[in-house]
Amino acid sequence: MIKVNHYPDIVFLERGVFHQSVNFEFRCHNTSKHDALLESISATGFDEKNNFLFKLFVDSNAMAPSIEVIPQRKLEPKKGLEIFNPIADFPLEYALERIDFTMRFISKDTDNLQSQISIKPSIYEQKTALDLPFKGICLITDGHDFLAHHRRIPLMNPFVSKIGLTANSGRFAYDFTLADLNGNIHKGDGSNVEDYHGWDKPVFCPGDGKVVSTARDKPDNDKIRQPFIPLAPEEYEQLRIQAFERLEKLGLKEILGNHVIIDHGNGEFSLLNHMQQDSVRVEVADEIARGTIMGKIGNSGDSWFPHIHYELQNGKNIFTSEGLPSTFREFKLLLGTTVKKITNLCPNTGMIIKS
Repeated sequence: MIKVNHYPDIVFLERGVFHQSVNFEFRCHNTSKHDALLESISATGFDEKNNFLFKLFVDSNAMAPSIEVIPQRKLEPKKGLEIFNPIADFPLEYALERIDFTMRFISKDTDNLQSQISIKPSIYEQKTALDLPFKGICLITDGHDFLAHHRRIPLMNPFVSKIGLTANSGRFAYDFTLADLNGNIHKGDGSNVEDYHGWDKPVFCPGDGKVVSTARDKPDNDKIRQPFIPLAPEEYEQLRIQAFERLEKLGLKEILGNHVIIDHGNGEFSLLNHMQQDSVRVEVADEIARGTIMGKIGNSGDSWFPHIHYELQNGKNIFTSEGLPSTFREFKLLLGTTVKKITNLCPNTGMIIKS
């Protein structure tokens, strides 16, 4: 049979500007002697009085079936498989209390056809009042929606385990990239760091606390890394292996580049990284207030272009801490010629916002 649980143990219901989301992974374990192929996932939602709200699914129907959004669906005997939940976003109007997931498999084992799991998501009660860590207009080039790379950390992958990651501290992270009103993040062809609107701009402390970790001497990447050219699937897999080997060799802290971690004194910690070399102006043990300039936007560590990576997490250790949803006290959402004032909600990928 297929045993299914979820990670993390506590699933948060995050309220964003346009929808609410659940961010977790299925962990499937095949206890039988036969292969099993995931054929469909369905989700049924209920309110606190057990009233039906919705039913959604991804399956193998049609010429280009939706189940193919999950690239690895084969469960070998006595092995596990991690699946990023593809049914994650729901209208804000749903008073969501519980989601029942049903996973159907194809297998020679007749007891191996269906598994069920229920999720009762919790709304996270944020303790720290947070402001955005920049001034001006910003394009969120990557947030933490289903397609965002912050969410997609395969913790069951043996290479990831070898690096030492046991949790995803960036599960609710943001990449804030300064931009113009048209969403352009750079001038010219963007091949140099100086072309970027964010380069050399100040990074502000998002919330009161004490500095518990810093780095300031990591070099910036002078040239902008270009996306990979299209490759065959087996070539992508080889590149992925090489990337994991690079991570193991460098170490995760080197990948952060120049950074600051702030202990807010209530079980919440802010991480800001990829700052400019020699720009970090705070020290470990410094008491720091919201709005204090901490450094400058750079391109250090594992960064493709100048931006601020921000995340809220439940501990100081980036290897073992889990990410927490983070809302900001106030920001403006730019919708063409319309400006919408937002308070205490989570922005996400692709939005143009102003602090």
